[in-house]
Amino acid sequence: MKTLLLTFECPPDVTGGGLCTYVQEYINAKIERREPTVILTADFNVHDEVCTYFGCVKVIRFNPSTGESFKHMGHWAAMSYEFSNQVKKNHHGWFQTGLA
Repeated sequence: MKTLLLTFECPPDVTGGGLCTYVQEYINAKIERREPTVILTADFNVHDEVCTYFGCVKVIRFNPSTGESFKHMGHWAAMSYEFSNQVKKNHHGWFQTGLA
């Protein structure tokens, strides 16, 4: 089964506790099952989109503040909008065409 996971925290750049621990377990399970997966995560420390592969898991980090929404919306609304833009821009056909 192909999956796309959207998350605010993703190892190895963010570690320890809470959400990051669950995401690491998720990555490990997907690798073990060899299930193609894309994880899209926000990272304010990158300038361009950065892709990292862990077996069949592709982690894409993007900087949400490079979009226009932060000029017009509150933080969480803008984050949601920028995640939506990333999915539409890069991953809209992934479920039909295979791993991006």
